[in-house]
Amino acid sequence: MRSLASLPPLARTCLLVLAALAAACWLAPALARYGPILPDWDALSVRPGTAGHWFGTDAIGRDVFARTLAGGRLSLGIGLLASVVALVIGLGYGAIAGLAGGRVERAMLRVLDVFSALPFLLVVILLLTLFERSLLLLLAAIGGYVWIDLARVMRAEAARLREAPFVLAAQAAGASFGQRLRWHVLPNLLPLAFVYLGLILPQAILVESFLGFLGLSIDEPSSSWGGLLAEGVQELDSAPWTLLFPAGFLVATLAAFQFLGDGLRDWLDVRGDARDGGAKVEAAAA
Repeated sequence: MRSLASLPPLARTCLLVLAALAAACWLAPALARYGPILPDWDALSVRPGTAGHWFGTDAIGRDVFARTLAGGRLSLGIGLLASVVALVIGLGYGAIAGLAGGRVERAMLRVLDVFSALPFLLVVILLLTLFERSLLLLLAAIGGYVWIDLARVMRAEAARLREAPFVLAAQAAGASFGQRLRWHVLPNLLPLAFVYLGLILPQAILVESFLGFLGLSIDEPSSSWGGLLAEGVQELDSAPWTLLFPAGFLVATLAAFQFLGDGLRDWLDVRGDARDGGAKVEAAAA
């Protein structure tokens, strides 16, 4: 059992940064002197640090610090939930395809090829434009966008596990497809899936921010980082800090998740563990 102390130093630093950022975003009402919605009419477009506004204010006097933390709460929350949706879809689809093999696997791979060929982001934008926007639709749209690569990885790993001695032994003992999937394949796929969760989470946050920049995410008065970026672009000449601070938080979050995902992949070494486990099973059988 590995401890967090054995994480690479960069990954530990990124984990601490993300934990501090998430805590700040969720504790924003207690940390921020001003709220993210109500304006301070005595401080319109003031510079950072003026009149108690740490990140300054926008053109109508709303505190940029409070709005950045509130936007982070939305972006992180939506990104996390959409990533869980993608994890469930990608893990289940890939595990079934890899374990089934044969024609079923080939047919399911062709479906993935079709989805990969589609301009999926345009489809997401079209759905959010045609239908009434809601949190569930947003989660389904983002989760449906980022699950494809995860499904391919899960399919390849499930296909390798299909020929593993313990899965073949379970099949010979009369275990059904569902029993082999539930008790042998999915538990062995979970470590790898959680590693890739750290890689698809920043992608989901980035997609949500892009949709927010286009005005297709959560409506006002709440705004995610993407919505704040869109507002900051409009005030770039008069108040550039309204763009720089949300953009800095977004870039730092995406970079931290990327480095943390790389560190977790090396730390867990799920493929190495699977190879070691397979070697032990074969040695015991011999």
